[in-house]
Amino acid sequence: MFPNLRKDEKNNVKMFCFPYAGGGAQCFSSFQTKIKSEVDVYVASLPGRGARFQTPPYTSIEKFIEDAYIELKPFLDKPFVLFGHSMGALLAFEVAKYIMANNLPPPQAIFVSGCSAPSQRRSGQNLHKLDNVELRKKLSNYSGTPQEVLDHDELMDLVLPAIRADFQMIENYTYKKCSELKSPIYVLIGADDEHVTHLDALEWSKETTSQFDLKKIKGGHFFTNTAGDEVADFINEKIALVLE
Repeated sequence: MFPNLRKDEKNNVKMFCFPYAGGGAQCFSSFQTKIKSEVDVYVASLPGRGARFQTPPYTSIEKFIEDAYIELKPFLDKPFVLFGHSMGALLAFEVAKYIMANNLPPPQAIFVSGCSAPSQRRSGQNLHKLDNVELRKKLSNYSGTPQEVLDHDELMDLVLPAIRADFQMIENYTYKKCSELKSPIYVLIGADDEHVTHLDALEWSKETTSQFDLKKIKGGHFFTNTAGDEVADFINEKIALVLE
């Protein structure tokens, strides 16, 4: 799931990143090379896309969490942080909860980006049940997929199954309130994001007993693609607290 993840003698902080729906291993390229050199960045490569195109994608968030935990467990004895954007924010949050439930060291920080707090999620969209034409229209509204890709029938036929499965995974997600996390939660949202309100993002503060901070960044839902420097600056500022 995390390419090139291996044990080493370095004490670098590991940053495990979880992509948005349909995103691949390169989806955070706008900022991941700008993260502090003391941090090793690993982006989850989900099945159904990229190098794992032939592997059936996840449709259950529970199954994803179990698999991610099994892979990450040997590496949780050293400092680490989690980052996720949109769907990935939920994945990061649930992985952190699963780690805590198994009495392992918690992440030094959880970065949740472009995502309402799980308690504020609204059901009923069922995007994964739309036909291909309607699903492509919805994707256009998020402005995360280039129009030339959306207009390419053969390419969309290849990528839509994974996108549909990702939507199924998060649309079937049920938030379960449990003990607050002990890790700081740092939130990033787009100033012009029509899908995540400031108030809904503030509710993340209720998921932790530790520090909380929220920053608005210029851009829409996929501000991570357009404001990589600002995203990296925010992450580096917070990780510096871990390295002190």
